[in-house]
Amino acid sequence: MVEVIDDWIELGGKTIPRGSWVCLDEAYICSIQPDGSKEWNRGDRSLTTQRFASSVGGLLSHYGMSFADVGKRRTIMDSAVTAQLGYTQEGWDAPVTLANDFARYGFQITGSPKSSRAVGWQFMKQLLYAADRDGAPGLYISEFCESLWQTLPYCISDEKNPEDMEKTAPDHSADAVRYVLTAASQKQHGWRVPVGGCRIRIY
Repeated sequence: MVEVIDDWIELGGKTIPRGSWVCLDEAYICSIQPDGSKEWNRGDRSLTTQRFASSVGGLLSHYGMSFADVGKRRTIMDSAVTAQLGYTQEGWDAPVTLANDFARYGFQITGSPKSSRAVGWQFMKQLLYAADRDGAPGLYISEFCESLWQTLPYCISDEKNPEDMEKTAPDHSADAVRYVLTAASQKQHGWRVPVGGCRIRIY
């Protein structure tokens, strides 16, 4: 869950400037080793769309929300979720996509807008750098975003293209944040709800 703050607020002992972004919480599923340790950059091969939708629904419920409260245009994923994988038995007018499969469980998704990956990373880096500096809007990450904390330090610049990220970096969580920032920077989203005396946008 990523939010943009529409007014100055106190959160976690920090004063966060208006216009800042906050990564509030996450639903992250990955492979688990026999000793219980998580393989952050390795997917769980047993994961289904139903199970993932249930996990996201549980996260929203924890914050008193549902899929209907957030809405399709504020639920951003990799644009690959809209790629056609085939057709159903109903005929050629019923393409199979991950987005359509998620929708069966009430989880409406919008694919991220097409844009330069490098531009998105640079925007995200600027926001991270700006956090806690002279009242400028920045990108803040809560302690609940465990996978982001575990993997973001390893998302380094590509030696051949410093403007972009190293292609082998563990970027799943960082990508999710980049998709939201890219969609919002293109002004595709503007949904606001009141929280704690200010107004925030939920993604």
